[in-house]
Order: sequence, then structure tokens, then C-alpha cells
Amino acid sequence: KGDELLTSSTTSPLTYTFTNSESEDITLYAKASDDSSHTTKSQSVTVHFSAPDAPGSMIKRDGWMATGSTVSPNAPEGGSSALDDDPATRWASGAAMSPGMWFLLDMGYPRSFDQITVDGTGSGSDFPLKLKVFAGNDTANMKTPIVDSDSGSLLNVIELPEAVTAQYIKLVVEEGQGGSWWSIHEINVRSAASTPVLRSVAQSNPSGFGINAIIQDKSVRLGYHIPKSGRVTIEEYTLDGVRTNVVFDGICNTGNFSITRNTVTSGSKMVFYKMSYDGKSVMTKAVLLR
Repeated sequence: KGDELLTSSTTSPLTYTFTNSESEDITLYAKASDDSSHTTKSQSVTVHFSAPDAPGSMIKRDGWMATGSTVSPNAPEGGSSALDDDPATRWASGAAMSPGMWFLLDMGYPRSFDQITVDGTGSGSDFPLKLKVFAGNDTANMKTPIVDSDSGSLLNVIELPEAVTAQYIKLVVEEGQGGSWWSIHEINVRSAASTPVLRSVAQSNPSGFGINAIIQDKSVRLGYHIPKSGRVTIEEYTLDGVRTNVVFDGICNTGNFSITRNTVTSGSKMVFYKMSYDGKSVMTKAVLLR
């Protein structure tokens, strides 16, 4: 710390108090005397410390890197375009989606997270119908997916069954659609929440519409997507199949939508949200863990 001597002992631990709540760089110097040659050798290392992200917040993406199995020549920036907070830029595959195509996110060091948001809004049908999600600290050993996602929408909020701690996240296409490319405008990862979260499994069907549900504390957000304008009905059901609420019933234009409303929860319970559209329906299961 400047010229201040923090310790001269070879055995005592070094203690340092941070003065910056966000982040700080410190340089550690070590000097040792070589008795045989009576020379002094020194080494130094600079260490960067960052304050941990608040549980339930989106993790700061400073220093993150991303790559894809392919990249569009029209987007030479590659994966960094999915990390720049600019919805007008994107990572694009530059080739039609096919099983095995991947996108790899490197968060710099292991982070604890429970949600991944993949946003392709603005790129038409450039999203896979099904994804497998892998995570780990060694890209060569990520063999088993932590979750399968089949939301089939441009805005894909992937809720994990439980919190995961890993440095790398790999998204792998299981099923594409037509000859569309794969585009990601922004990808975000949520720090593992310390409050109860509604774990939901987003579902869709080949018609290209889907729904997911996320609850934190005392509010619920329902996100859904439709490929063309039409009537949408969203209903809430108990585990016993009793309808408890009609959340929405009306005409929507093409695109992504969300509804946020207050909810009262006590203890653990399972709820279902049924979305009806174009003569078909899909249901997402959600479990509130206390």
C-alpha cells in the first residue's frame, strides 16, 4: 500500500482493509535474501478485488468474454456484442442453426448464479426452439447439462433448478428452426438469490409461442411470446387443477410481453400458468420454495 510495510514476517498472515466498496487494485511485493549469494530477489503481483454482486441482481459483466462456434462476417466483434449493453448490436452465428452450435460465456472466475437471460429481441426468428445449458470451471469437462430450455422465444429467461457456481456457461442448440441464424443481442446472468424464488420451467410448442414465470418475494412476472397477433389468455391453476385467476385475456400484437402483479405466498406451493393462443395451449409449472 504505497510504501507502507504491511508485514515482514514469513509466517503471519497478511491483513488488508479495503477502502473502496466497489473494487480495488493492490500490488503485493515480496523480497527474499539468498544467503548463498547474498543477493536480494524480489517479485510482485497485482491483485484485483471486487465487491460481490448483491443476491438477486444481475452480475456485473466487466471483463467477461464470449465466443461462438461460428460468427457472422457482418458482426466481426463476435461475442463481445452480446455484452456491451447495446441492444442494437448482436452476436450472430452467420449460419443456419443446427444441433451442436454453441455460444460460450467466460465470466472470468466462478460465480454463483440461478438465472440466465438470453435476449435476441430485434432479430426476428433468430432463436433456437430448444437449448441445452452447460456450466463448469473447465470447458473440457462440461459433459452434463444443468438444464434444458425450450422457451422458443427471442427473450429466453432460463431459471435453473438450483443455484450453480461456475466460471463458464455454454449454450448448445438442440433444435433450431428453418434456415434462421442464431442471434444474441444481450446475455445476462443473475447472482444467486438469497430470497425465495419461483423456479419455473418455460414451455413452448412448434407454433412458436411460450410462457415463463418468475416470482421473487411478493410479485410474479409472467413473460410470454407470440409469433403473430392474436387473442391470448393466461390462467392460473392450483396443483389440484382448480383455476384461481384469469391473469390476462385480450388481443396482443406480435412479440414479447410481460405481466407483473402482486401475489401472496406462505409456505411452499406449486402453481401452474396456462397460456392459450391460436387454438392451442401450453402450461408452465412453477414451485415456490420457502
